[in-house]
Amino acid sequence: MGLEAMVDTVLCGDAIEVMKSLPDESVSCIVTSPPYNIGLDYGICRDLIPHDEFVEFQESWLGEAYRVSEDTARMYVIVSENMLFWFRNSAEARGWRWGQLLSWCKPNPVQTRRISGDWNYMTEYILLFRKGKRTPMDSSGDSHTFNWFIVATPQSNFTEKREHPAQLPILLCKMLLARTPGGLVLDPFCGSGSVLIAARTLRKHWLGIDLNPDYCEMARRRIAEVPEALPFEPTKNVDPVSQETMLEEDE
Repeated sequence: MGLEAMVDTVLCGDAIEVMKSLPDESVSCIVTSPPYNIGLDYGICRDLIPHDEFVEFQESWLGEAYRVSEDTARMYVIVSENMLFWFRNSAEARGWRWGQLLSWCKPNPVQTRRISGDWNYMTEYILLFRKGKRTPMDSSGDSHTFNWFIVATPQSNFTEKREHPAQLPILLCKMLLARTPGGLVLDPFCGSGSVLIAARTLRKHWLGIDLNPDYCEMARRRIAEVPEALPFEPTKNVDPVSQETMLEEDE
């Protein structure tokens, strides 16, 4: 199957194996939240394996993600607190360059278990990585420039419902993508398809992968409610901004 046949589709299968079928440097941006290894029930599997195996799995998909990403691509990975302190090293070992730490603050956490620490968990972390040199961000009224996002976790009485045990809010995904350049967005752990829906509403192309056929159907159903996207045209790499320009922007 060629790339054009995969674009704007949800593919059912193992994320690593499906990514192996993608051409080199074909993806502009990755937004995803991989399993946290905390025992959630994903229907056909439970994400609870020995830590060493879990780290090896993360590094494997990160390597494939790096290969399929264009030079200048960005990758946003939403992780738990327990993953925060080693995930950066795993990504950098596979070639990714560290970008920035962003925070997702949830004013309405879904309480599924007792508080295990002194404080209730109301924050998840978004790790931004880059491939190659940094390129300018897009200007958009659909987002802001802060490194934190206050967005509620989807619940059953929300318009977007809550149909997945680790469902991302569409608004959060849209805010990340609105300022991120590129034409093809990949989510290798797409679940209910929130990243893909956000990409489509922003008139970007998308590609989702999930292991569970039921979640793939769920994502397809939700995406079908979004208007048609533009015809696919592979993006051309943008010339990276100079170091001088980057310093001026940061000042």
